[in-house]
Order: sequence, then structure tokens, then C-alpha cells
Amino acid sequence: AIHQEGQRARAAVESARSQVATTLQVRPEYITWTSGGTEGNNIAIIGSIEALEQSGRSYDSMTIITTKIEHPSVGEAVVALERRGCTVRYVQVTETGKIDLVHLQELLDESVVLITTALINSEIGTLQSAHAIAKTIRQAEERCGTKILFHLDAAQAPLWVKCQFDGLKADLVTFDAA
Repeated sequence: AIHQEGQRARAAVESARSQVATTLQVRPEYITWTSGGTEGNNIAIIGSIEALEQSGRSYDSMTIITTKIEHPSVGEAVVALERRGCTVRYVQVTETGKIDLVHLQELLDESVVLITTALINSEIGTLQSAHAIAKTIRQAEERCGTKILFHLDAAQAPLWVKCQFDGLKADLVTFDAA
């Protein structure tokens, strides 16, 4: 905006972006504001798959891995992509809700382009081991010669754990300010 009120609003948003970036230890341009966790999850999940599709990858050549205990904003986004032709695989979780890393490893092949899970499950409180999941993904990337995006729905996380982006070892992370 060219008027003073618009310029002040823009300065406030950029100041907030800089503060959040400092807290998360990322560059300010990595911060994208949304209306909340659901919109953030949709942009991360659907947006990354649509970007791959626009770069020439067909929906039916892409596989997404998630769990059956995700927040509806993740589950519904994945189902919407399944309707477009993506394959969805559900990794098993332990009785405490942690991803079964052995099963995850078995599901990973060259068709997998995205793994999405909650860092902290809002219903049962399970804290996933993002490092262990990322390590499993990176090993599969080397084995398969592909890139697999790792998305964490961390909407609940800032209330309970320290959240530096680099420490999470994910490609995409959704936070909620509430």
C-alpha cells in the first residue's frame, strides 16, 4: 500500500516475520503466514504435491505416507490427493502412537514423494521422533535416488516443546500461534 496505514501494517507484519524467524532459526523468507494450522497443512501437503505435478510428475506416480491418527486437516488433504490419483500408504503406529520405523522403512520406495505426520498428536500427546523419521527418510532417499519431502504438523508443538526448524530435520513444518 502507498498510504501510511498500509505501510505501518506491512512493517508490523515484517517485524513479526523477523521475530518468528529468529525464534525458529530460519531466514524470514521461509515464513508464510496463513489463517491457521489447517490452512498451513493444506498448503504444505497439497501445495507440494501440486508443485510436483506442475513440474511434470503425474499424480498416479506419487505416493504419500501418513498415519491413520492424524488431525483431520492432514487426513482430509491426503484423501483429496488420493482422489486425484496419488497413492496413500498408512504407516503403522505403536500402541503409544509413535511411527513404527521398521514399517516406515518397508513402505519407502522410489514412488514416495511426501511423508506427513504430527510432531505432537493433539489427542493422545505422543511426541514423534522427528530425527529418527528424518534419518529413515534420508536413508531411503540414498537407496532409491529420490527426494522425499518430510512435513511435520507441529501446530500443537510450541505449547509443549522447543521448536527450532533445523532441529526438527523436516522440509516443511506447520505451526499455529494459538
